[in-house]
Amino acid sequence: MSAQTTRDLVFRPGVATWVTRHADRVPEKPAIVMTDATLTYADLERRTWQVAGTLRDLGIRVGDRVAVLHGNHAEFLPATLAIMRLGGIFVPLNARLADAELAALVRDSRPEVLITEHAASERIAAVIGAADVVCLFTDGAPDELPTDIRTARWPAADAPSQSFDVGDFTDDAAAGLFYTSGTTGLPKGAIITHRNIHSVATSLAVDVGFSKDERALVSLPISVSGAMLAGVLPFLHLGCSIRLLEAPEPQLIADAIRDWRPTYMANVPTVFKALLDHPSFDDLDLSCFTRVLSAAASMPVSLIERFRERGLSVFVQGYGLTESCGFSTCLMPEDAVRKAGSIGKPFLYSDVRVFLPDGREAAPEEIGELCVSGPSIMAGYWERPDERAVIDGWLHTGDLGYADADGYLYVTGRLKDMIISGGYNIYPAEVENVVYRLPGVGEAAVIGVPDEQWGERVVAVLRPRAGETVTADHVLDACRAELAAYKCPKEVLVVSTPLPINPTGKIVKAALRDAYAAGSLI
Repeated sequence: MSAQTTRDLVFRPGVATWVTRHADRVPEKPAIVMTDATLTYADLERRTWQVAGTLRDLGIRVGDRVAVLHGNHAEFLPATLAIMRLGGIFVPLNARLADAELAALVRDSRPEVLITEHAASERIAAVIGAADVVCLFTDGAPDELPTDIRTARWPAADAPSQSFDVGDFTDDAAAGLFYTSGTTGLPKGAIITHRNIHSVATSLAVDVGFSKDERALVSLPISVSGAMLAGVLPFLHLGCSIRLLEAPEPQLIADAIRDWRPTYMANVPTVFKALLDHPSFDDLDLSCFTRVLSAAASMPVSLIERFRERGLSVFVQGYGLTESCGFSTCLMPEDAVRKAGSIGKPFLYSDVRVFLPDGREAAPEEIGELCVSGPSIMAGYWERPDERAVIDGWLHTGDLGYADADGYLYVTGRLKDMIISGGYNIYPAEVENVVYRLPGVGEAAVIGVPDEQWGERVVAVLRPRAGETVTADHVLDACRAELAAYKCPKEVLVVSTPLPINPTGKIVKAALRDAYAAGSLI
């Protein structure tokens, strides 16, 4: 690609132009690092044009959907960027979903092309069903596929790389269709624009203090909205190096920390617990980190304190939804204990407030629904015009919470998870915070179950850490010491199996309630 051609194309709108700029400035800088491959920014730019050329030849134009069903791999990023470069709409499919769930997303989004890999080949027929989709296998089409599945050739590494006119679109065009995690009902496709992604990338850089020198370790599946929108693209925006792991496994993470010395890592509390409990972390030097981000669920203070004992005190906690491009608030490390349980304050380009059912803004300490406004808010739900999650510019999150006198925000639970017992509103997060402070607790969740006398009663479900013992009496004594009597669990179940989680790592309380009703919690 000539310098003149690069200058002609770089200032087009869209996320993919970030890579074009960095390929011009720092062509030899590693962009994506994996165990068996490294793509410099020049490599990533060249590969993006190669994939874009293949997609263009298949007829992909502005507004067309391209689905990606793929594990964490270096080819995932050129695929994502190529779709966005063409003005197409990237539709990530999480491989952890069941075939029927994936098939529902394909039927809903109607992609023209599916980019996938050998590892998913046995699922393809069930996933695409009768849809007229061309399949691109990044590691070569399998020898055995049903005859009615159409395939095309993925571009070879030495294929010609040529820039071309990609058509007209603006920063307000859809860049991705990210499906909600679907803890209840069918997932909905949140339409995320190029402008949405840019606003979050900029906010993370300013509010958390990221620079072009970051070395970001990414182990969560990048098919999940939070990992892609807040864990990968913001660092490509800055021109950073990204170490991409195949899975969030403790040994893989420990090896990467020891050998690559990242400055940043993001994960969910369940993975952070697993890291601390894994022997590979016993003597691991964590001093390389300048920031570590925890998201998807509240980070228990007990876990933060365990990391501090290891010399790691740079935890940033974030809050956001798929519909708000992954993140809307952050709690900085200096406030992690002083404001324990808080999700912090709004990002630079976000406004987060608490509203009561009658539309009034809640007073400090008064619980209402958290609502978010700003340029990170989605353009709407895909082909669901009647789903009015955004009203008068405010995204209604469905999360209950409050702001304290200093303006720090707290989440107390989901509207649908709030427990009403004897006429009192009980917020599960308040009880869970007490349970998590007990030594030996690995996972915990508080649910409401039907009760003839009280309407609902509070049930705590927990799983101890490996080798630890936690009894129901321990939990009840701690709750009685810290909570009003009506908030205390009426029943405590100590289970031996992991609590059910969705693909983003959140505990699925609906599944717990179903298991309780079926008598299958063990």
